[in-house]
Amino acid sequence: MSELRGCRSRLCDAVEQLNQLFGMCVLLALLFYNIYVHVVVYLVLTRLIDFIYDSSNEVNLNTTLVWLAIDVFFVATYFHGCITTSLEVEKTSAILSNMSHSVPSGRLRENVYWFLTEVNSRPIIFSAYGVFRIDLPLLFVSIASCAVNMAILLQNAD
Repeated sequence: MSELRGCRSRLCDAVEQLNQLFGMCVLLALLFYNIYVHVVVYLVLTRLIDFIYDSSNEVNLNTTLVWLAIDVFFVATYFHGCITTSLEVEKTSAILSNMSHSVPSGRLRENVYWFLTEVNSRPIIFSAYGVFRIDLPLLFVSIASCAVNMAILLQNAD
């Protein structure tokens, strides 16, 4: 059990160091991808609208769509890694909680209790340099922001 606690502690330290070392890069990359995806989605939508209204113009969207898919894939893999790790940490807490109630009194129960306390008191949080957490709500907020901005831009398009 002490080896497991040490492994968890090293994992928390590694995540904190990653947030400090690469947090600013992640923050800048997410801001860049956010702006880039907004611009490309707007470009795709305006080209599609132009094609619908004037079908005599040829619209070549293949390259734009491929690059958009690649960029969305990069962002999605980063979010997937962060979200999956956070969900596994929550599962660990639930498993330890159930285990602490099923283990008979003694040294093992005490070790499980202290490990559960450590897991609950020191969560693994991925953040962009401490500005915001990288988790599922941030992904939904980004998608909603893109949708609202596209609606505004398309309403004001000439």
